[in-house]
Amino acid sequence: MLHHGQCHRDGELIDTLCEQTVPAAERTELSWLWPTCADCLRAAKRLNGITS
Repeated sequence: MLHHGQCHRDGELIDTLCEQTVPAAERTELSWLWPTCADCLRAAKRLNGITS
């Protein structure tokens, strides 16, 4: 987990919410638009108390 202000380095292996390990993309102005798989979206909703 990263602390506020920190970022992943290009190619650094990261663990996703759906428990996959993937390389981080190069940091760009648009990299926050990474696609989100359905399993990660469900996990994010659970973590934030969203039930629908």
